[in-house]
Amino acid sequence: MPAWSRGQEREADLLGIDLLVKAGYDPGALGSILTKLRASEPSREALDKTRETQMTSATAEVQKGNWSDAAKLASTEFLSSMSSSHPPTEVRITDAGDYLRKFYPDLKAPPLRTVAWRKVQEESKNRTILFNFGKSLSAEQTIRKGDVKAAYVLAKQGIAGPTAYESYPNWIASMAADVNNAPVDARRFAQEAVNAPEPVNAAFENYVGLLERQNNIRQALVEVEAAQKIFGDVASWKVTRIRLLCKVGDEAGAKSLEVDCGLNAPEYSSLCSEAGNTALGKSVK
Repeated sequence: MPAWSRGQEREADLLGIDLLVKAGYDPGALGSILTKLRASEPSREALDKTRETQMTSATAEVQKGNWSDAAKLASTEFLSSMSSSHPPTEVRITDAGDYLRKFYPDLKAPPLRTVAWRKVQEESKNRTILFNFGKSLSAEQTIRKGDVKAAYVLAKQGIAGPTAYESYPNWIASMAADVNNAPVDARRFAQEAVNAPEPVNAAFENYVGLLERQNNIRQALVEVEAAQKIFGDVASWKVTRIRLLCKVGDEAGAKSLEVDCGLNAPEYSSLCSEAGNTALGKSVK
């Protein structure tokens, strides 16, 4: 479940259409899925209205040293961070339709086939992977509900066997370990999550938070740079980078990025300004 830049996500949508055609499946299925996604957005948007408040609260908890509280608040950001790199759904639907009309104007939908998917589901390894990801998702939802002990049990089940080195299950396991005051496990799982072949954005957010807690600010900045190279225009990294630059005493760098944030990510301008108010520190690790 990787998250990339919006440009990369758009290219992935169009490449997905090409692959569907070559595989003999109906490429219009992408539009169908996106339409269902759009239908679900009103309820998700209602939750997103609280996002800035939650991020501000999480930042405040970090500054006060209440890292477990910050971790719980940050866990609610998972779906938003996973979708923030995607173009708006309406744009994705339009792009997919335009691409189909331009490159496959005479293509007829093939008959519905499910045999291949059923074979995939029936394979033992694939069943285990699906089961483990389900456990990780349940753990993430359980953290949101505040039952952190149960979440940790579920999270550890999610990183067994074939998913032991997958990013999402390890990110969830790290979050669960963190809110259960298991710092060694939290750090270990966090490193596995960012070192995975296809790391998720939230895994880097979590790892940077752990490094910041340990006052390893220089390394946290290194990880922020790595995340920005992978995820491109995910604007929330500007907020984190500004705060960390302040902590290492780089006032000029923080102020420059704060200006950039206001110009290029206005929806984050208040958060960037707040991060810019972080007390200036001296050079640390």
